[in-house]
Amino acid sequence: MFKFTMRYFIVLFFSLLLTPTIQAESLKDIHKTTKQSKTVEAASQAMAEHSNVLRQLMLRLYQANPNELKKSTQVSAEEMVQWTFEGPFGWKFDGVRHLQELDALSLAVDADFPGDRVLALITGLHTSLTRAYGGKNEYDFSGEIDPQYLYNTARNIEIARIKITELNQTQLDKFKQTLSLLDGEKPVDLTQQLNELIRRVDADANRFAGQKQQTIQLLDRRSADSISWQVQ
Repeated sequence: MFKFTMRYFIVLFFSLLLTPTIQAESLKDIHKTTKQSKTVEAASQAMAEHSNVLRQLMLRLYQANPNELKKSTQVSAEEMVQWTFEGPFGWKFDGVRHLQELDALSLAVDADFPGDRVLALITGLHTSLTRAYGGKNEYDFSGEIDPQYLYNTARNIEIARIKITELNQTQLDKFKQTLSLLDGEKPVDLTQQLNELIRRVDADANRFAGQKQQTIQLLDRRSADSISWQVQ
């Protein structure tokens, strides 16, 4: 009886001793889960906005460059955009050799690429952004966002913009960058659209870096790397 009583008090003593530690660990887990949920929500919202912008951009690019659309299909630009964003293809298209992210962006600005540059550009932009926001796809986000990755993605969009301009200086068959907006609005330039996208991604990179107290390594604009793809 005495041994049982002593054993009981020893177990009780250590249980009480460990309870604050267990509670603290539980609170840490709850805080981490809550923080991760907020990050997932922020990433999902950001990508939803980017997707809407890219859908409109793709439509306007096809309207300005009907020859690019004909390289992929005989359907309307609206149907092609819907097929691209809502089809069951996982952003892997035969017309761009199933390439994604930087590979697709590189294809879009390759002077020797005979295919649909609009599809290559939008595929590259969308898949790059999805990965940068921690997404397996546009609906499934991990909650883990690397601000440096976001910053590098913004630089790759910037490089794509520069290379498209360079491409037009050498190509006889120009890739029109002046886009007619819907509802009779004034035309805008592709450069403006990409600059706005870059601005928003940079803002998110800085916001997440602030939350994580992480310093982003900025690209030296004076170096040759400033016009080279930032491999992630």
